[in-house]
Amino acid sequence: MFALSDHCMVNFVKPNLLGTRKEFCNRFVNPIVNGQCSDSSLYDVKLMKRRAHILHETLAGCVQVSQQQMYACIYFCIFCFF
Repeated sequence: MFALSDHCMVNFVKPNLLGTRKEFCNRFVNPIVNGQCSDSSLYDVKLMKRRAHILHETLAGCVQVSQQQMYACIYFCIFCFF
């Protein structure tokens, strides 16, 4: 899952793209975490999928992560294009 440390890295590259930490948690972290529980309602799961898709689309232009990096949670570097 996209953690708060990742929010800090994205905020360094593109300030306020994801909003403040509180806004980021309310818009993305909380709905995604709630939808992953085993006892989540269908509404929670649907909301989780929507928020994860929105987050993915928002970050598509500035974050490049390979599948291997996602599973291993390894960060090698951040590329800044100005």
